[in-house]
Amino acid sequence: MSNTPGYRFPLARRRRWPLYAGIVFFLGLPAALLLGGALGGDAALLTAGGVVAALLLPFALYLGWALWRPVLVISDEGVFLRGPAGSGEVSVTWEQIESLRLDAGAEGLVLRAPDESKFTARLRNWAGVRINGAPITAARNLEDIAERRFIPLDAFAAWFEEGSLRDAFAAHAPQLTAHFDALRTQALAPNPKDRRVLVWVLGLTGVYVLGVIGFALADFELSPTWLSAAKWFW
Repeated sequence: MSNTPGYRFPLARRRRWPLYAGIVFFLGLPAALLLGGALGGDAALLTAGGVVAALLLPFALYLGWALWRPVLVISDEGVFLRGPAGSGEVSVTWEQIESLRLDAGAEGLVLRAPDESKFTARLRNWAGVRINGAPITAARNLEDIAERRFIPLDAFAAWFEEGSLRDAFAAHAPQLTAHFDALRTQALAPNPKDRRVLVWVLGLTGVYVLGVIGFALADFELSPTWLSAAKWFW
């Protein structure tokens, strides 16, 4: 179904920004070392930049893959979801879908019967995981996930707010969006916390980029004390 013509949605913008920031972080340091070594004619710095690049480039490539991989396709046949790295893929027809859940942070499709794909099996295995004591899965979804009757769409929820994902569902399954306006008002109002996180991510990334540029263009004839402090910081 992934190659079927239809509405295609990438990862929501708010989910992409942290990945972009991670890529900038992992590429910024070796870039600063290599550029600084090239500008200053410092072979040792160039070597260090090459070593750091070899160590960090795989992480940047992984984040790039995680950024590109997720996709949601809405077509005449149904819904196809390719989730984040390691979660697999799942396809369901419109007849399999019981309802569209739009609770904030718990967005997804509730199925009429259990889905036997690897996707729902992995989702069930990860449902009870906690990070710093906080569950990664919304409590509202736990029962349906345990029964393998839930397909999460929270990574694409911003497209509901924007309207295009709502239009895609309305075009193919209007029965699922009959009460969308009420649900949108209650569950899809912009989350101030998400905005604060985005501001912090963009701000810290900007500071990091400026620091990388400054480090790369710095005069390496400065005092050893300053240079030692700069290298310790990075």
